[in-house]
Amino acid sequence: MKIDFIQDAVNRVDRFLANYDSEQPAEILADIMHYCKIKGYDLAEQLNIAEDYVAEEESMMAEVA
Repeated sequence: MKIDFIQDAVNRVDRFLANYDSEQPAEILADIMHYCKIKGYDLAEQLNIAEDYVAEEESMMAEVA
C-alpha cells in the first residue's frame, strides 16, 4: 500500500522514543539539531527538505483516498 512509508516512519519514531524511554519527539529533534551542527548540515535547509517530503507523502495519501 502506498501509505506504508508513513506508518514505517511512525514505527521508527516509536522505537526511538522507547529506546530513550521518552514520549517527546523533541528528543529526536534535539538529536537531529546536534547531528546537523556537528556534521555541517544546514538545519533550516533540512527542515525545508523534510517539509517537501511530507507534502509529497500527504499528496500521495490524498490520491489513494
